[in-house]
Amino acid sequence: MPSTRISFSPGEPYLNLIGAKYNTGDEDGAKDALNIIRDRAIPPHVRSSGTGIWNDMVYERRIELSLKAPLFWKMQIGDSW
Repeated sequence: MPSTRISFSPGEPYLNLIGAKYNTGDEDGAKDALNIIRDRAIPPHVRSSGTGIWNDMVYERRIELSLKAPLFWKMQIGDSW
């Protein structure tokens, strides 16, 4: 029987927000949201602009998804965590 647990990382809504702000032309808002995510792990703040912001967001999304994959598979096979 499939798991009914819903799981998402705290960074996921911010990543969606970054994409929305970037696509509407709000680079400062995108940088602020990206810096909120980066403050959790204390990497340097975003200083890029234009497509650099988009590339930073894609990089952060890859990190979030790579950390979520083991949890996803644990939930699929029913292991308790």
